[in-house]
Amino acid sequence: MNAIELKAPPYPLDALEPHMSKSTFEYHWGKHHKTYVDNLNKQIAGKDWENKELEEIVLASWNNGSPTPEFNNAAQFGSGWAWLNSDKSGKLSISKTPNAVLPVVEGKSPILTCDVWEHAYYIDYQNRRPDFIQTFMDKLINWDMVSQRYAAAQQ
Repeated sequence: MNAIELKAPPYPLDALEPHMSKSTFEYHWGKHHKTYVDNLNKQIAGKDWENKELEEIVLASWNNGSPTPEFNNAAQFGSGWAWLNSDKSGKLSISKTPNAVLPVVEGKSPILTCDVWEHAYYIDYQNRRPDFIQTFMDKLINWDMVSQRYAAAQQ
């Protein structure tokens, strides 16, 4: 049994059309993300991490800023993402991260993220990143979920 499973999105792959197409989800989630999960499971097979939760693997493989090879697959996708974070006191911050670094390794809780890698929007928006970001902000954010994550981050 694999330690980490690729969970299906909480909605049908065509649920965000016309703002984000089913093809984008099939490519981004079904190919890119699946590859990271499959590669991580190969890397941790037979190791102590095989029975750990993903966040535990991310934090352990971060290795205090000297990431192990497993970190790249466990933490994707970190580079090319923008984050809205909360700390336990409720203070909000905005960040971007390089090379699969996630806010959790800095002790922050991500409550909203926007993937701005080209493969996240290229099928639908080609090279028009600003159009994608505007649509993301106006049409795709579930603010109720962001509020729930914000409340959870303060516990």
